[in-house]
Amino acid sequence: MYNNGAERSLRGVAVGRKNWMFFGSDNGGRTAALLTSLVATCKRHHMDPFAYLRDVFERINAHPKNRLEELLPDQWLAARSATTTLTDNQPEPRACSALHGSAGRVPS
Repeated sequence: MYNNGAERSLRGVAVGRKNWMFFGSDNGGRTAALLTSLVATCKRHHMDPFAYLRDVFERINAHPKNRLEELLPDQWLAARSATTTLTDNQPEPRACSALHGSAGRVPS
């Protein structure tokens, strides 16, 4: 039976189990839960979490408060793909390696 994909998806839980006991405060735990949720959503949408978070952190101070939902991963991706056309000068977006393996292939 081939279950490497299932075991690989649970690896983060097993590795983090002991680390999650030491956030330092309840506020630290809430922050970690929020960031973990954003990263998981990025992976589900086949986005690079680092590129998403970098862009959001750079733009969030100037972004209007009443339009923060535009910065959620699914809406961010839709807006970015609608306004960005790939050219020879722009690199293609990186796929999430956790979903596609180290060679960029989807496991079969």
